Amino acid sequence: MTKPALVIFDSRQPLALLPALSGTAHGFCLSGDPVVAADCAEVFTHKCDEATLLASARLVNEQVDALRPALADWCHNLGEARIGSRSVRAWLRIGDTDASAWWFSLLAERNPFKSDLILRAAQLAVIRSLLASGEYGACHACCADHELNIAIRQVAAECGVFAHVRKRNLLDRARALPTFIMNSVAGQMLMALAVILRFFVQGCIARRKLPAMAERLPRTGDTLMVSYSPANAGDANTYKNRFYGPLQGLLTEKGRSLAWLCMHVNLGGKRFSQSMDEAASQLANGTRITLLQEHLSPLTLLSVLGRWFLLACKGIRLSGQVCDAAATAPFSPACRAYLRRDWIASTAGKTGAEGILFHAAYNALFGSIPAPEHTIYCLEMHAWEKALCSAAQDNGVSGVIGFQHAAFSHNYFHFYHAEESVHAARLPLQLPLPDIIAASGSHSATEFRSCGYPRVEEVESIRTLYVNGLFSKTEGLGAGEANAILLAGSIDRKENTTMLGIALEAARAYGTMKLLLKGHPLCPFKDILSRFTGGAPMPETEECTGTLPDALQRAVFVFVPTSTASIEALAFGCKVVLPLVPDGILMNPVIDFPEKYTTASSGQELLAGMQTRMTPEQRQDAARASEAFIRAYWNLESTLPKWGALLNV
Repeated sequence: MTKPALVIFDSRQPLALLPALSGTAHGFCLSGDPVVAADCAEVFTHKCDEATLLASARLVNEQVDALRPALADWCHNLGEARIGSRSVRAWLRIGDTDASAWWFSLLAERNPFKSDLILRAAQLAVIRSLLASGEYGACHACCADHELNIAIRQVAAECGVFAHVRKRNLLDRARALPTFIMNSVAGQMLMALAVILRFFVQGCIARRKLPAMAERLPRTGDTLMVSYSPANAGDANTYKNRFYGPLQGLLTEKGRSLAWLCMHVNLGGKRFSQSMDEAASQLANGTRITLLQEHLSPLTLLSVLGRWFLLACKGIRLSGQVCDAAATAPFSPACRAYLRRDWIASTAGKTGAEGILFHAAYNALFGSIPAPEHTIYCLEMHAWEKALCSAAQDNGVSGVIGFQHAAFSHNYFHFYHAEESVHAARLPLQLPLPDIIAASGSHSATEFRSCGYPRVEEVESIRTLYVNGLFSKTEGLGAGEANAILLAGSIDRKENTTMLGIALEAARAYGTMKLLLKGHPLCPFKDILSRFTGGAPMPETEECTGTLPDALQRAVFVFVPTSTASIEALAFGCKVVLPLVPDGILMNPVIDFPEKYTTASSGQELLAGMQTRMTPEQRQDAARASEAFIRAYWNLESTLPKWGALLNV
């Protein structure tokens, strides 16, 4: 009996060029885009005598769970890997400092929001397990990413299965040219130079347009607050930082003097000039603000260029040996192209340049001011934070506090490091950490302590204190609108598109389902709906113009991707459903608690999960039970006693 073929695809065109297959074939779709997946499924079924689609989304995410426990040790071992007489960490030492650019790299960070390395490793591991089962006689790689096709062919060869990869024609190569140029060494180096020069020019403009920097720098006894952009949530006459509002109020009330260091981020299209204007408007009110770019002087620029060029040369020279060392469990040799891409970006490219820039700018800052009484920043384990901590250590600055300001889950791999990488003593080339990690609740505090971080303190979650006001709104909860589901969008357009596609599939199959749409301010659903207007008739949809709590009261079922709206939904006794896709990793904060959610990778699965109905009494009971969970997840004590004790106020 002829064994079936495994057909792997993520776009219509390569699949359409596949010759017709006789016999049985199993399709493995790697696209989470509902429109693309539907098109591919239609083409695939017409190519085969007997076609079956595998549950690729569930298989990939199960493989992510299997990879997760080994990632922290892999990071530590790779940093310690010997190349010649030195470790990788030592090769990437920055000048004569005790900092290593290794910790600023994509490989050390392992952040799914910045790199698809772990996702690709999971996808390839699933394909390996399928082919190694002996069930398949052939494999066809029909993906738009030629590197992925080559990796699949390598996996198939290791499993003793023939893999067909269509040769690229001239048009394919032309389409891939921009990506090829961007990922090449030359392309990465050009991007790195652009990042450095833009940072320097922005600093020059800010120094010219803002008052003398000496008047705005931290003074003796100040608490230095590090923020993304000025992020003013107050009015024109009052500076209230969006990230620190309640804590800022406490410190001001207790007579603490604050100075602000702001890092411009291009969130929602915000330009550097807007951050600069925002800072200037608050200087007139007596608020002392400097922008990080201002601390890069011409002399420091020359040092940055020299150190980055040396880092780039080392990265190019060592790339082969590092990739050999990196292609070990949980990664395979088939991941080598993705490992090399991230390594080059982390040394010769944009990521490497940013690490050097941040380290130099923070060194210049701490070297020019009296040591702050405390330095507080938003902890997300990014490269700029490690640069800050390393520069503080180099300049003898203590009292650095990293505040875990946002929700996270165990798939935020960048928060986790092996205990061997963590040292209470400040050793050369070690993982740069703050003196204190301030966790926003008992759950995150427990997770951080499991890594062996030297000092973890639970504090109040100052960004989510508004949740206290939600609990009082749950007393009169009703059963919600019949057959309605609320789609609570995130800032990620791709996630919202996937979620909307699954919901529309379910609504079209059910007929009377109503979709309540509550988009993120920076990514409204109205900009996405147009993709789905052709073909089948649109079900009833409604854009919710009020607040998220208002929308949550209307629906029992809430469909939500990467967003803390899932936790707010629990406060209203809602049933949380997360979209499951084969080209993304579940990052929602509730995934650490399997009893709090279900998943859906198709309209059929979403409909199956919506069969349960709740009475008003059942929903109110669920809301009361969730309150205890939420108060444990986030510390919501509004008077901030733990912050007060930590900062001695």
